[in-house]
Amino acid sequence: MIPCTGPCAGAGSIQLCRLRMNSQPNLPGDDLHMAIQAEEKKKIDSAIMEMGNSALQLMQRFLTGRVTRDELIRGITDLQVNNFMARYWSFLTSDAAFVPHWQVLHILLGLSQDIDYQIREHGQATLHEDLKDLALNLMRISQQSNQRNIEHGNRPEPV
Repeated sequence: MIPCTGPCAGAGSIQLCRLRMNSQPNLPGDDLHMAIQAEEKKKIDSAIMEMGNSALQLMQRFLTGRVTRDELIRGITDLQVNNFMARYWSFLTSDAAFVPHWQVLHILLGLSQDIDYQIREHGQATLHEDLKDLALNLMRISQQSNQRNIEHGNRPEPV
């Protein structure tokens, strides 16, 4: 987490910066706080895109027979979705723009907790719906990220 250097620097927390910004707009140093928030959003976008793309690749490789069920389960579990959610909980719950992020995390968490059961009980076909939903929400995250880049005068990333 990036420490605050603004008026609430003694607290050392970006959450307090965000609270201050929401309650008292246009104070000196707000541009810095907004830049810090933009940087955090980039980190969250990047991490979720990486986790989601890793899961997509694993699922596709499993469905085409290039990865075993055990390798798929281990790969999904290794994504450490619970740790990510705990670390960024307050940030993710502070903005409705993070809905697609939550969708990705929810899918990955569900897979990490009961993918073995799903495959045993319902077969590989159950992964197709998760695969589709995962890809759709990753595309939404990418589009949001590109829109933020455009709004801040940066070049958009390829989708």
